[in-house]
Amino acid sequence: MRIDITCQGSNYKPINELEDFQGALKSIDKKSMEKLQRSILKHGFSFPVMVWGSKIMDGHHRIRAVRELLDRGYVIDDIPVVEIHAEDEAEAGRKLLALNSQYAGMTEQGLHDFLETKEIDIDDIMEDLNLPDINIDDFLKNLDGDPDPDKNGGEKTELIKDGSLSDLAPSNAERKTFEGKKVIIEFSGGKDSSASAAWCKYFFPDNEIVLNYADLGADYVSMPKFLHEFAEDIGLSLVVSRSGQSIHNMFMGKGDWPRFSHPYCHNLLHQALDGYLRTYNPADVVVVRGGRMSEKAAASKVNTDRFLQISRNKEYVYFQPLYFAGKGVGETIIEAQGLPLWPGYSYGLQRTCCRICPGQRPVTYASIRRNFPDVWQELMWLQDRFGPGCWNDPVNNQGQGELVYLADKGESELAAGDYATMY
Repeated sequence: MRIDITCQGSNYKPINELEDFQGALKSIDKKSMEKLQRSILKHGFSFPVMVWGSKIMDGHHRIRAVRELLDRGYVIDDIPVVEIHAEDEAEAGRKLLALNSQYAGMTEQGLHDFLETKEIDIDDIMEDLNLPDINIDDFLKNLDGDPDPDKNGGEKTELIKDGSLSDLAPSNAERKTFEGKKVIIEFSGGKDSSASAAWCKYFFPDNEIVLNYADLGADYVSMPKFLHEFAEDIGLSLVVSRSGQSIHNMFMGKGDWPRFSHPYCHNLLHQALDGYLRTYNPADVVVVRGGRMSEKAAASKVNTDRFLQISRNKEYVYFQPLYFAGKGVGETIIEAQGLPLWPGYSYGLQRTCCRICPGQRPVTYASIRRNFPDVWQELMWLQDRFGPGCWNDPVNNQGQGELVYLADKGESELAAGDYATMY
């Protein structure tokens, strides 16, 4: 098995002639080394090593990664190098420190713009990179949509923990945005998107409003019935958009669970929702979501409003009516408007539109095991294929939770709570 050389140097040296120079100046953990090795095998040895004589000035960990691969049976030709000039070891050392000094940092916006202009899919590179300047969880969340800070007018906001529709009334500027527009609600069947639909119907009864539901092929059996009953009760049109493949096929194609830091399954959701949205001129529609401001953001009084900017759909206007609402406000609104709530919540379920999500609570896995044995067997089958991967790992919080462990942990909450049982 050969490691390709995919770059050129001013000279070439056998790898066994290259000597370490930095010692323990920089370290690399096992997980990062594995990422580096995957990248080398995928892209080849892509950058020359900087050397002073035979001593490595830059590329220590790449050479270590290759040496470990050689021990596993791989082979590589002579390494491309670039010579660095220094009068003595002290000057070489000073240059090494200068080379490793971080004069500039990567920003989320800079990374986003780079990916977009180069047409790079984050899913293609996420597992092979270490980006210490970037909080990758926040970055991935922002790709899905973040409040637009340029529209806030500089006002600080706080969370509304108890409230009704009147507490979330649109401002004059927000009313103007909705004026004469078709409203497309990204509808999951959950509490927040249901309450957002009630908000739209209450404040903009004369607008054309449609519920757009994304079918990823992993709904609970009761979901289609609930979707149509909710649409009939609220008096809105329902559009069911389907992705190009099912979530099961995507899981099997990837051969691994989606991770909290790498939720590749979002691609199917976006594919389904965006396919319908893009049939409309951006000037004619407003897209409504059920997202809420986090408790953490509320505590820091983030400057924002209810508008969002979605990077992949920058030309469209997105709006979150419940952004300033606390966790229980959505359910209060639904009950006040006499609208149905998804029955799955009464059993302790969490995800309305994806029964095989690995990011569910322990009480939900306990409920699935007790009340939905077919879904439980489906999850166990996937775990047999992929290994453990639940995000709510109660042991080390690294996305490797075992289904049985989590279900066992959730049993006490399921027994203590006011949950329905099917059997």
